[in-house]
Amino acid sequence: ISMRVLEKGEEKVFVKRCNSCDSLIEFERSDVIYDALHARYEHDCPVCKQVILLSSKDLVPKYSNSPKITEECLHDTK
Repeated sequence: ISMRVLEKGEEKVFVKRCNSCDSLIEFERSDVIYDALHARYEHDCPVCKQVILLSSKDLVPKYSNSPKITEECLHDTK
């Protein structure tokens, strides 16, 4: 069985659209702030400076839903 590295252990990159200005923001996990008072994750929009609220489901790598990677994984397991 041959193994391939699909993703090295680099910082995960995420994408989220700002509700205020509708900009699509790309950011790294280390940019996210955890607001313990409100028990939520947040990130400031670099365009309009409003707080973008993030849920745990938002903190999913942008490539995780890529059909190409999924297809390669399925191909490798056959």
